[in-house]
Amino acid sequence: GQILQMASCSFDLHVMECLGPLVLGNTIVMLRPNGNLDLEYVANTIQRHSVTTASFVPSFLYVFYDYLKNTHNLSCLR
Repeated sequence: GQILQMASCSFDLHVMECLGPLVLGNTIVMLRPNGNLDLEYVANTIQRHSVTTASFVPSFLYVFYDYLKNTHNLSCLR
């Protein structure tokens, strides 16, 4: 699967989020720096790379879902 990585892998907390999927044979899709500030870019990245899994903080998920429901069909996400 394709995993969207929103946070930098340089933070200790996110090391397992980066290494875990790789160990299992998945691909990590990284956003450009500050790419999470551009909802259109995030949605297009998910579509372009057929991302199947993404993890968002609740505040981002709420705003992103509100944006998506009228603009994109991200059926690739599980």
